[in-house]
Amino acid sequence: MHRSGGQSAWPVPPSDIELLPGDVHLWRIPLDAYHSQMEPLARLLSGEERERARHFYRPVDRTRYIVAHAALRSILGTYLRESPPDIPLERGRFGKPEVAGGTTMPDLHFNLSHSGDLALVAVSQDRHVGVDVELVTQESCDLAVANHLFSPNETETLNLLGGESRMRTFFRYWTHKEAYLKGRGEGLSLPLSEVDVSELTTTTAAILTLADETGRMWSIQAVMAAEQYEAAVAVEGRDFTATQWQWSASEPRLR
Repeated sequence: MHRSGGQSAWPVPPSDIELLPGDVHLWRIPLDAYHSQMEPLARLLSGEERERARHFYRPVDRTRYIVAHAALRSILGTYLRESPPDIPLERGRFGKPEVAGGTTMPDLHFNLSHSGDLALVAVSQDRHVGVDVELVTQESCDLAVANHLFSPNETETLNLLGGESRMRTFFRYWTHKEAYLKGRGEGLSLPLSEVDVSELTTTTAAILTLADETGRMWSIQAVMAAEQYEAAVAVEGRDFTATQWQWSASEPRLR
C-alpha cells in the first residue's frame, strides 16, 4: 500500500475499475463535502437506512450518516453491477454488515468506519477485511480507558510517553485493534486487551501479523488517511495488493 497523506495518494478510480482476487480496495470519503446533494444521496439508501437517518438529532450527524452509507452502497454497486438501494445487506452473528446471498459476487467482503468528517471503506472479493478511522483529539486520549482496554505492554508504553507522542500512539493502538476485531466480525466479543499491537512502537512494524485462535493469519497496516486522523486496515491472510481510491459523488458511474 502506498502510504502518503497527500491527495495524490487517493486518486479517483478509472471507469473500468476491477476488484480481482487478492485485491483490497480502500476508499476515502469526505463526509462534509456534499451538503447540496443530500436528496440524490439519500435515494441511494435502503428504506431502513433512510428511516434511521431521520432519527439523528443533529443535522451534521444526519448528513454524515447519509453520505457514508450512500458512498458505501455506491461503491458496492460498482463491483456488484447493481442499483445501490437494492443491494441486499444483512448483519452477521456479531452485527457486522455483510452482502446477502444471491449477488454477482457472493464472497464480496467490506467494512465501513467513520469519524469526524471522514469515512473509510475497505472491500475485498475473497477475504475478510476490517477498517477503523479515528479523529485524533486530546479529549479522547484517556489513560483510564487504556488501562482497562489495552494490553499490559501497550499500557506500559503509553505511560512512558507524553504529549503528542502519547496521543498518537493511543489512537494508533486503538485503530489497529479495532480494525482487526472488525475484520474478524466478532465485535467486542474478543476483549481489546487480548489483542496486543505494542510492536507498533518499533520501526519494523509497518505491517503487523497476528494469528487468531483458529490459526488464520491477519495482516494489519496503518492507513495515512488525513493529517488529524489515525486509521488502520486488517486483512485476512498475508499476500494481497491494497489500492487507495477517493470516492466522489460527482462520478456518475458510482451512483
